Amino acid sequence: MRNPCCGQHSSCHNGDPIDQLVAEHGVISTAIDAMAREIDGMRVGGWIRQDFWRRAIEFCEQYAERCHDKKEEAVLFPALLAAGLSTGHGVLAALAQQHAQARTALAAVRTALPGGNRDELIRAVDGYVALVCGHIDTENRTLFPLVHELLPAAGMQALLEGFAKFDASPEGGNVAHGRQLAAELEREAGTSVAM
Repeated sequence: MRNPCCGQHSSCHNGDPIDQLVAEHGVISTAIDAMAREIDGMRVGGWIRQDFWRRAIEFCEQYAERCHDKKEEAVLFPALLAAGLSTGHGVLAALAQQHAQARTALAAVRTALPGGNRDELIRAVDGYVALVCGHIDTENRTLFPLVHELLPAAGMQALLEGFAKFDASPEGGNVAHGRQLAAELEREAGTSVAM
């Protein structure tokens, strides 16, 4: 079984807002790993399971994009800018661009699904998985240590409060549903292979 993402699977935030983001990366990695396993099964003769892919897309739209990426864009990135990081700073510009690229890559998956073209779906999912895994790695190894360097304790507390406010808002999405979808995808991935 391959593991294309190396996200942390922590559920304990310990009052650190970055721990919360890392835990969300763990949930996203669970779903991404499931998508990769499902594609691996398709490569060896498994069929396209429309319901699996509809739920995978729903997870990516509702949890990865809405609950996680939008939180970073609405709360984390502005906090870093307020702390003195410039908009042109390489890491912020690159991460914002990766969020946009992930939305485009997910659109390719969404477009490939109804046609039932196995090769097209495999290419689209492979592209999305690679992009999201690289993005998670960049955030975990580059952005998150930078946050700890730039934000004092009061800034980290404000970030934690901003995350809580975002999560409670309509824009924050349904975190529990996203976690449930990731768990379902993980259980079901790769079961389409004919025996």
